[in-house]
Amino acid sequence: MKNKVLCMLVTLLIVLTFSGCQLAYEELAQTKESDKLIGVFVTYEHLDLFDMENYLNDNISKFSKGGNMVINGADDKYNNRLYATLVEEELTAVESGEKQSMFSYVFEGLDGISMFASTITDPITGDSYSSTSSDNGISDSKYHLKSGDSEEEIELEGTIYVASGEISNAFYINPVYQSGDGKVYLQSGQGFMVSGDNNESGVYTHTMVDSTSRTENKKTTQYTASIKLSFATINPTEKVVIYQIDSKNNTISNNEYLPSSVPQEIMPEKSCEYFIVESHKKALRGERQVDRQLFSKNDDEIYYFVKANNGVINKSYSTINGVINKSYSTILWEENSKKTYTLNSFFEPLRY
Repeated sequence: MKNKVLCMLVTLLIVLTFSGCQLAYEELAQTKESDKLIGVFVTYEHLDLFDMENYLNDNISKFSKGGNMVINGADDKYNNRLYATLVEEELTAVESGEKQSMFSYVFEGLDGISMFASTITDPITGDSYSSTSSDNGISDSKYHLKSGDSEEEIELEGTIYVASGEISNAFYINPVYQSGDGKVYLQSGQGFMVSGDNNESGVYTHTMVDSTSRTENKKTTQYTASIKLSFATINPTEKVVIYQIDSKNNTISNNEYLPSSVPQEIMPEKSCEYFIVESHKKALRGERQVDRQLFSKNDDEIYYFVKANNGVINKSYSTINGVINKSYSTILWEENSKKTYTLNSFFEPLRY
């Protein structure tokens, strides 16, 4: 009898191990009545938030007779939540130097990449406002927020660039929600393996759509959310060369940098008309590759790619002639902490 129970427990654990991603996917597909999908938090390891102890206590009578138990969306009550903390940050106005406190939700101690749009209530004044943010790992981000008398809508889009030619990297897309009382939390989500034996142009796009409604004082508001996150493999940049060219297409200057050492501000020479930025890359099998981008001296910025941790490559920017980077300063504030706010066959679902 003891061996039989042990065998059934092992069988259950195996089923749970290989059905975890499916659980997250099915749970996400369900429409939530009060909690709103507001974004994603990408981690490099699976977040084990499933309450196994309570699940076993509640279902021991079902599997004690033998057979397999499969976890699915109906068992949402066992999928625990990881809550974010509302933290205060001091921002400084770029031009005037004026200081102002802002609040944001942070998943403290959790390593990963976030992209979400939350509603924040100032604990001091009681005022509420929408806040959109993304970490450095999110490139080419786009935000669209719409608010009306009977509808609210958010659309978030971004790309995570991943270095090709390396050991396979795992990424887990964990959905982020905000409850009716304003609390922000995430639940464990779907995982993907980015194969290390692929060259540039491998792309996988994951889209999540959610719809819910709430009624207050006999007035119903419809909320919809669309979160589009893409993963794209690119070859790592080993060297960045910036050319300044005059009106007669003569080279005025050229400077070479490591990607992480490119100056944050590029000052054009007096006769400069445009820039050519070369990114020297090492392809999958050691081949050399050079990509070139053209920028006018009147552009706000130039961009290039810098390798970060866990195989992620950040799209980084340097301003031209001190022009404020539009992507990172929608209200012309910067953080004192210097933290930036900003495949198909190439990607395989993970099983855990």
